[in-house]
Amino acid sequence: MKTNQTKKHSSSQTVHVRQDSSATVICPHCGIRYTVNAGKVTTRGRRSKLRCKCGQSFSVFFEFRENPRRELYVDGYYRPIREVYVRGTVHTVPTSEGFLRVLVQNISRTGIGFVVPTGHELKVDDRVEIMFTLDDAERSRIERTAVVRRLAEGNYLGCEFTDFGHVDKDTGFYVMT
Repeated sequence: MKTNQTKKHSSSQTVHVRQDSSATVICPHCGIRYTVNAGKVTTRGRRSKLRCKCGQSFSVFFEFRENPRRELYVDGYYRPIREVYVRGTVHTVPTSEGFLRVLVQNISRTGIGFVVPTGHELKVDDRVEIMFTLDDAERSRIERTAVVRRLAEGNYLGCEFTDFGHVDKDTGFYVMT
């Protein structure tokens, strides 16, 4: 199979690269499965154009993250919190009245990315509670605590779950399917 590097595109097939740099790719035209050496991919964050033995070309995005993210676009709610220690026990205390609306754009087992309304006062290392419902068949409700790790243009926040040591089977299953 030949590869040609081009920009990532939403119609790309996304495949997770294993620790040994191998990845399984399926031709969308004929269904043939290939195990490819993704370690030869020279430009990460871009899609590769592959040519199958059947003669058809298709694009693949190789996901090198240890915890791959899955895109989704669902409404959710957040509120800033702070942690207080009372007699050796950690308690979370909201720093604002009620929850504010957000658009959740991606999720992984260890974090989440979402867009907040303009005028927020969040900074890196602030903590938030986030609530939303996955768009899976079970309509799984997710309620997690996270810490802001990245602020980007367009009021996008990249957050890391503070409780990612605990296994949230709904989130894990959703991301891997």
